Amino acid sequence: MTAHLAEDLVIDVGNSRIKLGLFNQGRITSLATAAHHDLEAVEQFCGGHPPRCIIVGSVAGPNEGFVHALGRL
Repeated sequence: MTAHLAEDLVIDVGNSRIKLGLFNQGRITSLATAAHHDLEAVEQFCGGHPPRCIIVGSVAGPNEGFVHALGRL
């Protein structure tokens, strides 16, 4: 069984969707897009493994409910 290395999750919240990226030691390992505030899509993107840290950037300002829900990851 291979251990999963914790990765950093970066979320860019744009005007029409969110973009997701997983990084391991500064290198991108996976990219995806999802509908705004789709926490289920974010959870699926992480594959059931909690990220080491989560970084959220937004052009429209943070959605506090979405940011708070990310804490469940």
